[in-house]
Amino acid sequence: MITNKFDLQTFDGLTLKAVSFQPEDKETITGVLFIIHGFAEHSMRYQDMAKQMTDAGIAVVSMDQRGHGKSEGKQGHTPSMEAWIKDVHMMVHRGAKIFNVKKKGLPVYMFGHSMGGGILFQYLIQYRPVYVRAAIASSPFLRLTKGSVGAVRLSLAKMMHKIHPGYTQSSDLDSNLLTDDPKLNKKYDDDPLTFKKITVGNLISVLNGGVDTLENAQVLTEFEDFKLLFVIGKGDKLVDWEAVVEVYEKIQDSKKIDLYLDKLSKHDLHHCSKKEEVIAMYINYLKTGELTGQPERNIEDEEEEEKEEKKKKDKEEKEEEEEEEESDSNSGEDEKEKEKKEEEEEEEEEKEKEKEEEKEEEEEEEEEEKEEK
Repeated sequence: MITNKFDLQTFDGLTLKAVSFQPEDKETITGVLFIIHGFAEHSMRYQDMAKQMTDAGIAVVSMDQRGHGKSEGKQGHTPSMEAWIKDVHMMVHRGAKIFNVKKKGLPVYMFGHSMGGGILFQYLIQYRPVYVRAAIASSPFLRLTKGSVGAVRLSLAKMMHKIHPGYTQSSDLDSNLLTDDPKLNKKYDDDPLTFKKITVGNLISVLNGGVDTLENAQVLTEFEDFKLLFVIGKGDKLVDWEAVVEVYEKIQDSKKIDLYLDKLSKHDLHHCSKKEEVIAMYINYLKTGELTGQPERNIEDEEEEEKEEKKKKDKEEKEEEEEEEESDSNSGEDEKEKEKKEEEEEEEEEKEKEKEEEKEEEEEEEEEEKEEK
C-alpha cells in the first residue's frame, strides 16, 4: 500500500492534513473511498481499513477534520455543520482529481463513522452529490443515548452555545465503550492525537445535523444508481442506535437502503475483534450493493447474548415484583389507615354519646331539684 500525505486549505483559512492510500499498482484501482472520521480521532486510525480496501482495489482518501489530529483549528471545535460539509466537499473534490475519477470513470464511495456518519448524512442531503455510488454510515451520531453523560450535560451546552460556542467541556469518553478489544481501546487511550474534550459548538452542530437528518431522511432515497448501508450495534452506548433504526424505517421501502444491526457490537465495528470480517462486508457492499458476508457469530457470542437477554429479563421481572410488593404494601397500609380511621370515628361517636347522656342526666337532676323546691 502506498501512502501519500497532502494539505487542504479551508474556506476560512485553516490547513487540514489529508492522506491517500492506494494499491502498489495504481492501474488496479476500481473505485475511490472517502472516509470521514469520528469525533476525537483522526484519519490514520483507518490505516487497517485502508490496507484491506486497497488490497481489494479500492483507493482511500481521508483527512484530519478541523480541530482534530494534526489539522489546524481549536481542538474539538467546529463553528457549524456547514463548515464540516464544506471541508468534506473540498476533500472529495481534491481526491477525485488525484485519482482522475472523472476521466477513468471510477465509482466514488463514502464512509462516515460516528460524528463523521452524521456529517455524511448532511453532506448527502444538502449537496446531493450525483457521483457517489455507495455510502456506509457507521454508528452515525444522530442523537445522544438517553442517560449518557452527554445527554445530562446537554442543557448546559445549549445555554453556553448562545454566549460562548467555543466553550470547552470534558467529553468523559470511556474507551471501553468503543470496542470489545481491550488492546485496541488502550491503543486509543495511548494515541497522542486523540482527546477527551469537546466544545459546545461542536456538540450542538452535530446534534442539529441529527435533527435535520431525521426530518429529511427521504432525500436519501432520491439518488439514482445509489446504495446506502446503515451500520449500528445494540451494544453502542455512545450514540442512540434507535435513532439510526428510526431513520432506516422511514425510508426502508426504498431498495437503495440497507441496515446491518448487530445485537452485541459496541461503537467501532471496524475496530472490533472481527474487524476483518466487518471490513470485508463493507468492501462487498461498496462493489456490489448487496449486504452479504455478515460476520458469523461464534458460540461465545451467542452465550453472551443469551446472558444479556436473561439479565435483562431478570431485571424486568425483579422490577415488576418490586412494583407489586410496593402496591401490596401500599394497599395494606391503606387498609390499616382505613381501620384506624374507623376506630377513631367510633371512639368519637362514643364520646359524643357519653356527653349527650351526661347532659341529659344533668338536666334531669336540675328538674328534680326544682320540683323539690
